[in-house]
Amino acid sequence: MSESEFKRYWTLPIFRGEAQAEPITVPSSGMLREAVEVFPGAIGLVQANDVKPGMKVIKVDELLPGAPEFRFR
Repeated sequence: MSESEFKRYWTLPIFRGEAQAEPITVPSSGMLREAVEVFPGAIGLVQANDVKPGMKVIKVDELLPGAPEFRFR
């Protein structure tokens, strides 16, 4: 998804009041980790091999990344 597609996607939910603002984006997993620590309730998406100590991994359909049945790659 390009940056313009991202902005276009979030315009309507913000206009309708379904979202306060578009999600923030950061250029690196290190900056993402810092942002998630600063914003209470934040969730960040990183590659499974970028998970560092102290990060919590959320299960999807009761599966952790790396499980044979895990659908997202």
